[in-house]
Amino acid sequence: MTDEQMLRQATRFPTDGEINVAFADYSHFLGRVVHSWNRLHERLAELFAVVMGGSQRVALAVWHSSLNDRAQRNMLETAVKTVSDDRWERKFPQAKTDLIWPIAEINSLSAHRDNAVHAPAVLTINDRHIEMAAIQYTQHKRAKNLVGKELLVEFDYYARKSDAYGDFTGSVSACLQLYNYASWPDRPPQLNRRPKTALLGLRLRYDAK
Repeated sequence: MTDEQMLRQATRFPTDGEINVAFADYSHFLGRVVHSWNRLHERLAELFAVVMGGSQRVALAVWHSSLNDRAQRNMLETAVKTVSDDRWERKFPQAKTDLIWPIAEINSLSAHRDNAVHAPAVLTINDRHIEMAAIQYTQHKRAKNLVGKELLVEFDYYARKSDAYGDFTGSVSACLQLYNYASWPDRPPQLNRRPKTALLGLRLRYDAK
């Protein structure tokens, strides 16, 4: 590419179509983060009700008495450590350890989720592509945590981790309720970030000419 071509690319303005597609990509992947996170916490609420026993209606009312996700997870951890149920503890001796394990993992993931949801982003031209990126020149702490990172790759990773923990939590809840007929589920495997090329089927990509 000649110097003139590079200058023209660097100074050109994106079209309305490019802007719309870039924002659609960003919104779609961020929406997956939000949806997966909300679904995960509904699974945690169900698990809380199972661990508490008794009236599910009462247990869920207690859970939703707090609007703070971390406070709810703290309630679940306290319930797991305190409540005793000889029926499933005898059959699943690893239950308490495996019930507490995802809470610590989710607490760690929550910082990434908050970065995704709260970090301001802007339209950029990067490597011939029009895409959204975290604002570099800001004092916003959430944005600083995402500067230089591929937002779609990060968002995909966060959503898949939320889904994995949600599926595991759902399987655990079912197992505790059907303890005579179920086998304890394995913990989900460690996930890695997927390359951008693996996301092509999930995104609306526009190549700048």
